[in-house]
Amino acid sequence: FGSATLSPWTGGGANAAPKVLLEPPERRYSSSQFLGFNLFTAPGTAADGCFGDSGEELELCYLGRPKTDEDISQREKIMMEAINRTFMSSEWDRNPDVLKVFVAPEFFWRGSHGAYRLDPRSSALSKSLIQTMTKWLVGQVREWLFILGTFVAAQHVDERWVDESQLPWANISYFNFAPIHVGGTKRSFVHFKHFISGIDFLHTQPSVPRTQPQTPPGVFSNFCHEHPYSNGCIYGKAPRAMLEDIGFGQHQVLPGGLVEIGGIRIGLEICLDHAEGELCKHLGPGETVDMQIIVSAGMNIPTGPVCTAPGGPVFLSDGFARTELNFNKLGLGTHSEQLPDGRRRRYNVGVVYGADALVGLQQWIADTLDSFTGYGFGSRLPGESTLPGGSPVTGTTGVKFAQVNALGEDWFDKVSGFYDVNDYIQAQKIDRSLNDAMKRFLHTEDLPPTDQARRASLFPTVDIYGPLAIPSRADDSR
Repeated sequence: FGSATLSPWTGGGANAAPKVLLEPPERRYSSSQFLGFNLFTAPGTAADGCFGDSGEELELCYLGRPKTDEDISQREKIMMEAINRTFMSSEWDRNPDVLKVFVAPEFFWRGSHGAYRLDPRSSALSKSLIQTMTKWLVGQVREWLFILGTFVAAQHVDERWVDESQLPWANISYFNFAPIHVGGTKRSFVHFKHFISGIDFLHTQPSVPRTQPQTPPGVFSNFCHEHPYSNGCIYGKAPRAMLEDIGFGQHQVLPGGLVEIGGIRIGLEICLDHAEGELCKHLGPGETVDMQIIVSAGMNIPTGPVCTAPGGPVFLSDGFARTELNFNKLGLGTHSEQLPDGRRRRYNVGVVYGADALVGLQQWIADTLDSFTGYGFGSRLPGESTLPGGSPVTGTTGVKFAQVNALGEDWFDKVSGFYDVNDYIQAQKIDRSLNDAMKRFLHTEDLPPTDQARRASLFPTVDIYGPLAIPSRADDSR
């Protein structure tokens, strides 16, 4: 994009947002490494077992167990296995000057009703699981920051308000927050999402699983333009008693999504909040962060403003099984240009490096063809239609990239019924068909097999980017 045609972001307030400062304030880390848990947390489909009460197939449904304790227990096992497999791998940097940031996608914790309805009498096991996980994460692993996706809960409001409002969605308040743990310390946080997107929920009644009555209107509805603070338009801040019931009672609420760890100023956003520029709004005029992290399900980095200093890394972990990295190299990430459709904008963040199963398949097909002919279609740079590190055929991007199998060979048995698996299964079928056709082609043409093309990872992974240098601040007194 040309900077002359871009509109600057103007959402910043007059006063800087408060932030949490973790000692020591001096710069401790020179680099960062991002580890994104890459799996589907979006609703499942009929192929994942979406059936109504009468056995009819549903287009979409929430996956998981109806009982909260059982659901949280299995998701906790999945999360901890992904972290343990990552921790046992050789791919992450052991240098204590590198801050390792593990990020899971939005909606990792939500259950078969779309939001947990928490009963203090039956949540003892869930609370114990969460507390045990928290204790391990903050006590065992130094130089790591864990952002464990988001946790979705719901709570009935005063019935008198429901009667007065005459709104079908007004009887429930929704909470969507990211648990955050600072390894090697006793510090844990929660960061609350602000805006409800129209795709966040299939229904509003957590007591009725896998059905589709009227949904919350979402922030872009006409109702929300007229009533922007309705509980059908924005998420609430969970009461301390609710956080205590879940096991997050000792977690501090993160103001403005800002935290400073070892001299690194980090900003956090959840999905639609990024498109709405929540982090940039909370920063003072001209203020930046050293690192920006986006937890999402249906978002990408250029859809919202980026407020890192020039060269400051931006990382996204998305629940449609994708991770992304950007550097905001020119420092123009708060400037945007309207797309030709007249509705959407793209922010001038520069090159975005992304990883998902489709990109992996595209890279394998292109590199295989190129290895046979010596030519490829188009003149693409490494990182364009390749995984973030580039490929043996196109060359490298300079971004160190690796993928760890998050859950092992029996991943299907672990996630089936809790997260969408159908996309992986269909991608694997396509991959097998293409590979079989390639073998027949090699045999027919009497060609040797190629070892230049990397096969795609068509299962849940932890995508590891870096280490990446964190630029020095122009003004360390900030």
